[in-house]
Amino acid sequence: FNLDALMEFRPDQIICATGSVPRPLYLDGKLQQEVHQAVEILENQTALAGQVVVIGGAITGLDAADFLSKQGAHVTIIEAGKQAGSGLEWYLRKMRLKALRDAGVKILVQFRVAQVQRGFVVCKDQEGTENRIPADETVAAIGSIAYNPFGKAIHDLPCRVTFIGDCRQPSGIAQALSDGLEAGQTCGLVSV
Repeated sequence: FNLDALMEFRPDQIICATGSVPRPLYLDGKLQQEVHQAVEILENQTALAGQVVVIGGAITGLDAADFLSKQGAHVTIIEAGKQAGSGLEWYLRKMRLKALRDAGVKILVQFRVAQVQRGFVVCKDQEGTENRIPADETVAAIGSIAYNPFGKAIHDLPCRVTFIGDCRQPSGIAQALSDGLEAGQTCGLVSV
């Protein structure tokens, strides 16, 4: 799609629901290009070998660690927060983390990644102590960012534009459904 093609329809309103994309990993203002995205690993069922560090221990990071460990990789999860598995109910989190640990996955919490180098990842614990984690491959699972393929130009269109779901603010399926219902009601397409 491009905006010219979109405007050929002469819309009265545009509801933009283009979703989100994985958040790229930047360290010290530099994009870490050698880092794989967990979402892409899972979508493409891409196996990685050797020592693999997964940066981010929320649901996507756990899924990637689970998949990669089942492919034979030795996985370490680095999570900046107090616990891995945020977003899961406590009993699901407990079962998920136990299953990962039983599969040999190491889980480090309250560690912040400082550098990604060839062969290792440098992270710091709460006291600021540097740790070098062996890493043949590194995977980012650090959330999503809104995706708007039209950029700021969409705001200059001669019709109303409504952003819904993750392209407005990544927040999950429940919010996307609510946004869609509200947008449909606003433009008269849905009545409740």
